[in-house]
Amino acid sequence: MPRIEVKSVTIYKGNEPLLDNISFTIPDANLTLIIDADGDSETELVNLMGGILVPDEGAVFLDDVNLFEGTEEEVLNVRRNLSFVFQNGGLISNLSVLENLLLPLNLYFPEKSRAEKIERIRHELNRFELPDILEKRPAELPRRLAKMIGFIRAIVIDPKVIIMDEPFANCDVSIREKIFREIMRQKLAGTTLIAASSSSEAIFNVADWLILLDDGKVIKTGEAQELVGLSSGPAHDIVKRYLGG
Repeated sequence: MPRIEVKSVTIYKGNEPLLDNISFTIPDANLTLIIDADGDSETELVNLMGGILVPDEGAVFLDDVNLFEGTEEEVLNVRRNLSFVFQNGGLISNLSVLENLLLPLNLYFPEKSRAEKIERIRHELNRFELPDILEKRPAELPRRLAKMIGFIRAIVIDPKVIIMDEPFANCDVSIREKIFREIMRQKLAGTTLIAASSSSEAIFNVADWLILLDDGKVIKTGEAQELVGLSSGPAHDIVKRYLGG
C-alpha cells in the first residue's frame, strides 16, 4: 500500500509561514481527517500531499519517491496510485465531461483502448445513477453534478490513495449521500483516504486518524478515538470546536 510522508515542510504566504515545519506519516488503509483550528491551511496541506502545491522547504514522499524532485518516470509510476478530489470539482472548462474523465485514464493507462476507457466511464456513471452527460461541458452542469463528475474522475483509475478537499462542498443531499457511500465503500476496500473538511461530522464519525493544525503547525496526530477522548489541552480544544462544542 502506498505510503505518504510529509517531512519538514514549510509554505510561506508572503513573509509568514502558512504551514510551518510540519512532519507526519499518513497511516495506510485508513481514513485520515485534517482539522485546522483556524481553517486557513487544510486546503494547502491536501494540495501539498496531492503534488499540486510545491513546498518552499521540505519534501513530500509517496512510496519513498519525492513528488517534487523524483524523476518523471518515478513520479508517474507512484502517482497512478493517487487521486485528488477538488473542492469545486476541478473540471477543465474547455473539455467535455467525457474528455475530463478520460484524462487520468489516458495518462496512466495508455495501453488500454479508447473503447475500454469509455466502457469504464459509463460503468461509473451508471453506478452513481447519473444521466448521460458525457458530451456536455462543465459550464452546462449544475455545481452538484460537476462535483460528482470530479469525484468520479478521481476513482475511475482505482487509486490506492484518494485525497479529498472538502468532499461535500457544492453538494445537495442526494450527491452528498452518494459520495459518502462511495467513501465508505473505498474505506472498507482498504483505500487510504485523506480528507480536509471544515465542518463534516459525517466524515469525523468514520475517521480513523486525525491531524490537528493550529497556526500552521501540527498540534497533534493520532487515532481519532484517542484524540476524542482527551479531556483538556490544545488538541481537545480543536476537536471540541470542530464539533461545535
